Amino acid sequence: AILGIGVLQLACLFLLIICSGSFLINVGVYLLFTILVYFQMPLVNSAAFAYEASGISVDFGSARGMGSVAYALISYIAGQMISATSEQAIIYLSMAVLIGLLLVTGSMPSGNHTASECTADATAHQDHKSGMVQFARKYPTFMVTLFGIVLLMSFHNIVHTYMIQMIEPLGGDSAAMGTAFSIEALMELPVMFGFYKLIQRFSPSTLIAFAGAAFILKALAYIIAGSVTGIYLAQSLQMLSYAIFISASVYYANEKMETGDQVTGQSYMTASISIGAVVGNL
Repeated sequence: AILGIGVLQLACLFLLIICSGSFLINVGVYLLFTILVYFQMPLVNSAAFAYEASGISVDFGSARGMGSVAYALISYIAGQMISATSEQAIIYLSMAVLIGLLLVTGSMPSGNHTASECTADATAHQDHKSGMVQFARKYPTFMVTLFGIVLLMSFHNIVHTYMIQMIEPLGGDSAAMGTAFSIEALMELPVMFGFYKLIQRFSPSTLIAFAGAAFILKALAYIIAGSVTGIYLAQSLQMLSYAIFISASVYYANEKMETGDQVTGQSYMTASISIGAVVGNL
């Protein structure tokens, strides 16, 4: 699935280059590309748990930390490229990243599940599967948490989508925006690489609640920021907010759900993050 979505994303980027003079086509293709990104990201998390189920040990925190390292580097490069050339540099940089993703994904090992095991797993999941209403009645607190996650991710994506509009009035430019995103990603690293220790000491519920409070502090920091430096300081709160949230969220459903409902819970968590992304952009 990751490979298929990646190929479609590359096709979208080629269309953006070929049809650069058509506003309507650009809007439609960019919208499709963005939707594909939101479909693709949760699959990476799912792949980690699929490997675990197949008996392949995965250090999710460290893996996610490497994602933050790459994000920091690419954000900085993107900011410098846009400042030196034009916004179209993003398209070519995205192509390079996608090709790298496809090569890495294609080289990943297959799981050890046999066909009969996969069929048995699917049957077991189907036996426990219930509708949204029944699920909500069974886990009312979980559903309230999902609503909170939609709000948190809406804020997170507002900041990421409109950072340039936030930073330009303070004297910043695309290069400063790239630096801001790099700082944000670098701040995630201590939490990502050390998350296995956090999850041993605190429950996913506690960590998500703490991250929610940190998101509020981050929002206040943006409000009072009177300079680009103020934005940079606000970005440093990524360590306590998003870094903790995104790591704890993948464990939260497993903590709250019965075994047969965990797949459904993970699906709802992923859906809430995606809905928040859409709402934030709107």
